[in-house]
Amino acid sequence: MGRVRLRAVEISADAMVVLGALPIQRARQTYRKRLLAELTGSPYPSRMDIRGPSLGEEGEDRFARCEQELEAAFQALVWKAVAAGWDEGEACVAIASLADHHILAMHFGDQTGVAIRKLKG
Repeated sequence: MGRVRLRAVEISADAMVVLGALPIQRARQTYRKRLLAELTGSPYPSRMDIRGPSLGEEGEDRFARCEQELEAAFQALVWKAVAAGWDEGEACVAIASLADHHILAMHFGDQTGVAIRKLKG
């Protein structure tokens, strides 16, 4: 067998998160949580401005811009959940579930409005 030479490199935990270098596998979650717990705070500001769409922006462009505007807030929310001890996957699935429930509530709210208008005739 050949020899392996390792060199110690110091990198901040924030950089490791941004670069995706922290281990994601279940076996390494304890290490990841401990490292994240040692951080003094989120790399994302607590209040982030979300800009609205530009005039004339439609379709895929509008969706892509909305996604870009929400991404930092989403990442900050996931970060806060992981720092609190939740698994990254659990946090993402919970956020997706909340979004699904919100869409269902919007849909059924619309249906209820239509039914009430029909009853009022």
